[in-house]
Amino acid sequence: MALVVLIGAAVGSYRGAQQVERTNNAQGVQAPLEYLPSVQSARLLSLGHEPALADLFWIRAVLYFHNEVMRYHQFTWLQQYTDLVSALDPDFIDIYRWGGTVMVFSRQDEISYEDVARANAILEEGAKRFTEDYQLPMSAAANCTYYVKNPSQEESDALEACRRRFLAMAAQRPGAPQYVVMLHVQSTASKASESPEVRQQLCEFLRNTYMGNNDPDVQAQIERRMKSGFCGEGLSADQLQRMREQFSSIHKKTFPFISPDLAVHVVDFGRFARPMDE
Repeated sequence: MALVVLIGAAVGSYRGAQQVERTNNAQGVQAPLEYLPSVQSARLLSLGHEPALADLFWIRAVLYFHNEVMRYHQFTWLQQYTDLVSALDPDFIDIYRWGGTVMVFSRQDEISYEDVARANAILEEGAKRFTEDYQLPMSAAANCTYYVKNPSQEESDALEACRRRFLAMAAQRPGAPQYVVMLHVQSTASKASESPEVRQQLCEFLRNTYMGNNDPDVQAQIERRMKSGFCGEGLSADQLQRMREQFSSIHKKTFPFISPDLAVHVVDFGRFARPMDE
């Protein structure tokens, strides 16, 4: 019965919007109206089936976006759709991915810094909820990197800080591919030369990644940086190998049930942060 009510409410809302659109078109009005309930009203309407109602509004959101792309190009209600679906079903990861993409392109003219900020607010909300997903922060980093043309100096600085922050977030998450890890290292290395604090953070990240990543290409690139003295006194190949063996031993003894890229965040590095002298 509850599902019938939900479907009936959604269909009624959609048909009402269609009727208003037909009236507007007859009167020469270009922007159609959308009838969306508040989050509180939608929760009452759901009768306890909030994810099911979120699915219905998600379908409407996709249809709305398509309609705007094909006809009106105004996207007036896009933010409201995204907020409504994520509030009704915050565990629906695709609403964050979708919202963080379409919000960037929700205008006909040039993408602005404000467009990117709105899109990234959605992606960051999702990234906070899905803490093991690297794609959400990586999408935010891409938004900060590619889309704003001719930003002001203030916007350019903010976009660069945004790019570094989200790259760091993505690179430290389980399953982040090699290119994400190295993009973070490259984007932070130049800043590290200016700030001892940033250098220390980057060195800690390099160490954790070296311990927990089994990709030989990633390990080789990190070895080159650490041997060069980037993190203080250069480390020999034997010392780096010993650090990795010590980590592997502790990992297997204490946290064998979690993957190495997660274990680096819980293993006590104090006991072997500095390799013993030969």
